[in-house]
Amino acid sequence: MPRATNEKAPRRRKRSTPLTRSKIAEVTLDLMREGGVEAVSMRQIADRLGVDVAAPYRHFGNKEDIVQAAGDLAARAVDLRAPASGDWETRFAELCTTIRSRLRRHPELSLFGGGSAGSSPFNAKAFGLIAGVLFEAGLRGNEIQFAAQHTLDTLTAIAHDEILRLKNSSEDNHRFHETFMEHLPDEVRADLPPQRGRSTARLFDEYFQYAVDALLRGLVGQLNPKDAPPKRRASLRKTR
Repeated sequence: MPRATNEKAPRRRKRSTPLTRSKIAEVTLDLMREGGVEAVSMRQIADRLGVDVAAPYRHFGNKEDIVQAAGDLAARAVDLRAPASGDWETRFAELCTTIRSRLRRHPELSLFGGGSAGSSPFNAKAFGLIAGVLFEAGLRGNEIQFAAQHTLDTLTAIAHDEILRLKNSSEDNHRFHETFMEHLPDEVRADLPPQRGRSTARLFDEYFQYAVDALLRGLVGQLNPKDAPPKRRASLRKTR
């Protein structure tokens, strides 16, 4: 006869509502907002849903597919459109400001697409809007693609860095500043204003404005070659 045991068989977790693709995406979106893409696992998704770890696989092939669905969900929920009035330079600057605002408010947006910011649904939408403004400005062909991607990469990088830095304490940011100051030439270090006591948010406002102005200067130079410095062409040398 089998021996009696006091051990209880594990209970199956029950759900009151059917598991759907949209529910999985919603839960994944919440998890990514809490800890980022890298911190999310299929086990976490299943635990948050109250299901077996194999259950999400009946709706998605892998984690990357779930991340993409969560990114689509997040992008649809965010209002992003190009300004309707003004010259192209004004509209470009306003669109850049709007993209930064959305990324600051929803930092998870730029991280979707299997961990690649360039393939996130939000960035795809932003890319299209930037390209539209650049087409109206007069750029054509590959110049539109390259200029739109360069703009988007710049905005995404600034927003990502800003979000991380604002999470740090003022002392952490001061230590970072002191570290890179050690590697500057003496004349450059002497020319920089003191950073202690300056608001990190204010510094990023100034940095963002500088970056957008630089982007605009480059675009104007592309559209008016006579006023722009000559393009640099990489020289290809044969090595022996």
